[in-house]
Amino acid sequence: MQRRRSSSRTNYQYFEPPYAGPAWPTVIEPIYYEYIPALQEHNTHGKDDEFTLEDLKSLLNTTGESVIDTLWEKLVVNAPVAPRLSTEFSSPPISPNEAPQNPPEPIWKDFAPKKSSRGFLSTLFEVLSGRAGAKIRVAEREFEYAKAEWNRNRVSRELAMDAHLRAVKRYEAESGEYKRQRTLIERTLANATVRHTVFKQRLHLAVAADKEALTSLVQHANEGSVAGIEALAQQIPRTIPMTLALPDVQATFDQSNGILLYTISLPNLENANLCVELKTKFRKATDKEVRTAQEFLLHALSLRIIHEVFATSEMSKVQMVGLNMKLEFINRHNGRWMNEIIGSLAVTRSEFASLNIAEVNPKLCFRSLKGVAAPSFQDLSAVRPVLIFDRDDKRIVEGREVVDKLEAETNLAAMDWEDFEHVVRELFSKMFSARNESAEVHVTRASRDYGVDAIVHDPDPIHGGKFVIQAKRYVNTVEASAIRDLFGTVQNEGANRGFLVTTSSFGPDAHAFAKGKALTLIDGTHLLQLLQKHGYTFRINLAEARKLLHGR
Repeated sequence: MQRRRSSSRTNYQYFEPPYAGPAWPTVIEPIYYEYIPALQEHNTHGKDDEFTLEDLKSLLNTTGESVIDTLWEKLVVNAPVAPRLSTEFSSPPISPNEAPQNPPEPIWKDFAPKKSSRGFLSTLFEVLSGRAGAKIRVAEREFEYAKAEWNRNRVSRELAMDAHLRAVKRYEAESGEYKRQRTLIERTLANATVRHTVFKQRLHLAVAADKEALTSLVQHANEGSVAGIEALAQQIPRTIPMTLALPDVQATFDQSNGILLYTISLPNLENANLCVELKTKFRKATDKEVRTAQEFLLHALSLRIIHEVFATSEMSKVQMVGLNMKLEFINRHNGRWMNEIIGSLAVTRSEFASLNIAEVNPKLCFRSLKGVAAPSFQDLSAVRPVLIFDRDDKRIVEGREVVDKLEAETNLAAMDWEDFEHVVRELFSKMFSARNESAEVHVTRASRDYGVDAIVHDPDPIHGGKFVIQAKRYVNTVEASAIRDLFGTVQNEGANRGFLVTTSSFGPDAHAFAKGKALTLIDGTHLLQLLQKHGYTFRINLAEARKLLHGR
């Protein structure tokens, strides 16, 4: 018997898959720092950055190794972390479910009763008995019901189909946007990775170049060459971690005596942003606090530089360090800018060996080492350097051997004035060489009795320095104005002392002016005595010289 078809109403609905949309990751790219070469100033503040006196006090914080040794520790490739995504990519849009099935419209042949297979008599019997008609009527009712049901569900089917089509279109749009956005982020990540790779390569090259430069610098210093030691010496102050940069650093090495002389320009703290730290904020430093900081910088930096030189194994040939600390400041008396030495110090290795600069009072320690500094930082003034050399003076000319060619009874007052200058140069050369073989005495270009006639460079750490000499082959008394000129020359040259040597004599005013100053006056009598000590028996006859030179 044919099974009756269900008469329940079918609910044709389409449920879209849930999709809240992607949470896109961001590309996290590191901040690429500017690589500071190891052989470069290691100051950490800019001109407008705030810093305090406590920052300056870190100058005295030393470690067990020199700053040059610490450079090797910095020569490593500290590349930043590679770029990455903040999160993983979210899942792509979900593909729509299959479209709802649209059943075919019912047709009669699917409901018509099947023909009997019993034979003719059986079929005739069903017809005559009315069973065949009953089957047909039942099939017709089912067919009509199915057809009506199919018609009733047509709207819901169409709505479900429309919903599926919309879902398909939305999926295609969202999938395309997902691919586009993901491609963009992946491209951004790829570009960031390229930048990271390039930075690492440049960093590797920079570190390798630094290692090569530092190796060469240390190697030349180890070899003991003057140029190598001077190059390493110039690097040491710039390698000290400082609050402000040093405007200029110059170093000169005297190999024969193991003396290293620095000339360093200090930063003027009046032009810096010095602050005082309070409990909850900072305030700008007063003028008095700035002056205190400037004085501290002079003393502390001097001690730190000397400490670093002696702590550097490659500087073992240096037995003494001299420092001339210069500062560019305004002279409050005339309003002009000055660039003068305001502090000077010279210390031997043995003198410095017992000091622990981390625990000293910089000013007291500086003074105990016989350093000299400006007496007042409120009214700055220049000081006489403890040690200074200037072997590159372009005024220097080649000396001539004159003394041994002169006859024993030569009248010095009547000889050629230029030859007299060479006689004085030879005398001082013998005098200084007897004390220190490394002392050098040079004659300058012809000056016709003004300026500097000879310059002495003596590297002796106690009695040495720079000395200027004026030689005056005079037949008349030397006036006080010549002594005043010499004193001005001594100051301009930055010399330790000035000598005025004459064949005549000095008046009372000249002696009065020279008293208490770094001046030595050598008259004719004293000159002959000095020459006699070295075996020369020259004479000075002023009357004879006047007659020969001036005809009277």
